[in-house]
Amino acid sequence: EIYTLSLHDALPISFYASRGFKTGTQREVSPSPSRKLIFVSYAHEDERWLKKLRPHLESLINDAAEISYWDDRKIVVGEDWRQEIRSQLSVAQAAVLLVSADFLASEFIRNDELPTLLSQAESRKTRLYCLIVRPCRFDKVAVLSRFQAVNGPDKTLSEMRLSEQERSFVRLIDQIEQALGR
Repeated sequence: EIYTLSLHDALPISFYASRGFKTGTQREVSPSPSRKLIFVSYAHEDERWLKKLRPHLESLINDAAEISYWDDRKIVVGEDWRQEIRSQLSVAQAAVLLVSADFLASEFIRNDELPTLLSQAESRKTRLYCLIVRPCRFDKVAVLSRFQAVNGPDKTLSEMRLSEQERSFVRLIDQIEQALGR
């Protein structure tokens, strides 16, 4: 959800800004070249998994000021969303792929996000982290299955108990932190 506030709102803008609201005086900026960006790619049908991942990403960026993450929910109304995604993809040092049947079936992911991510992975500019969230044909998709996944297709997040899911997120974050060289 995006909330826009004006100077006429009852509480000071700093109150809202400190709680994550978008105000007319602030804009989410792209990471500086010194910051290491984690790009999150997912099908919108899997948004619940993005919501579960976010606190783990937040704990990482709270501990490591030079690391940030981005997903398409950070696109501000009025922005060219395709260009913003391309821009974030181009600077990502790591990418988390929340893989499911919907992810694999997504034309946008297949045609717009994956080619860039795979090319950057080939040149070792971006490291890919496949987190299999629901049963799918991950092991049959050669361009992805060649990357070691955080969890196997035989035990997806949706098939795990909550504590196992959380351990998978922690393992993912630990691996990203190690790779980005905190």
